[in-house]
Amino acid sequence: MKPSPIDMLRPCLLVVSIAATAIDAAALLVIGLFGDSEDVFTSTTFRAAAVVAIACMVRVTRRGVRAAFVSALSRHHASFKDEHANAISVSPACPVRMLVVLHLRFAQSNRVGQVLAVASSKLMFVSPVEFVGEQ
Repeated sequence: MKPSPIDMLRPCLLVVSIAATAIDAAALLVIGLFGDSEDVFTSTTFRAAAVVAIACMVRVTRRGVRAAFVSALSRHHASFKDEHANAISVSPACPVRMLVVLHLRFAQSNRVGQVLAVASSKLMFVSPVEFVGEQ
C-alpha cells in the first residue's frame, strides 16, 4: 500500500515547525533583550536566512536520527524481523525509541518503506532502509 502524501510529509513538517518555533523565539528574545526593531525580522535577508536555517535543521535531524537508528541496531534494541520484507522491530526498552521511529518515518517519506503495524509492545515497520554497520 502506497503511503499518503500527509504521511510522507509529516516527519519533515514536524522538524520544520520546531525549527520555525525556535527561530521565532530567538527573534522575540532579541527584540525583548536588545530592543532591535521588528523590521530586521521582516527583511528578505532574514527570511532567506530562516529558510536556510530550517533546511539545515532538517538535514541535521535526519543525520541524528539515522545515527540513533544505527545505534539501536548495534545495541540490539532494534532488529530486522523478516529478511525478505525487511520488517524492523523496535524494543519498548530502547532509550532512543522515538528517534528510531522518526528515522523510520523519514525513510517512509522517502518512499523507501511503509509502516507494517504498530503493536502495544513492539513497533513493527517494513522499511528497506540501506543498512550501515554490522548487527
